[in-house]
Amino acid sequence: MSAMTRERAYQREVAAVVEAASTTSLGDRLAWARLHRRWDRLRAAPPAAPDLGLETAALAETMAVCGDGLAWMARDGDRDIRAALIVRLAQTRRQLDRLLAGSTCAP
Repeated sequence: MSAMTRERAYQREVAAVVEAASTTSLGDRLAWARLHRRWDRLRAAPPAAPDLGLETAALAETMAVCGDGLAWMARDGDRDIRAALIVRLAQTRRQLDRLLAGSTCAP
């Protein structure tokens, strides 16, 4: 699998988690726990993109914050936490898209 293909697959997986989180009901703790585990796997294996300094660091920080938010939702999140989490997840998706758009990995 080429680097470009892996990057696109990673982007699709992040997008799927963002979409799932935006449609998961507030009280579905099992679904939030599954999303948290899925997010942790994504966080553990980021795409091979060049280190762009602050952009790369910002993405790592936002992914960590989203992981914490998903864990919180799995325990006892409320509407405010969910709303903030959805915003952060969308932000993470945009950061990832920008980072990979600047990637010079050849297919």
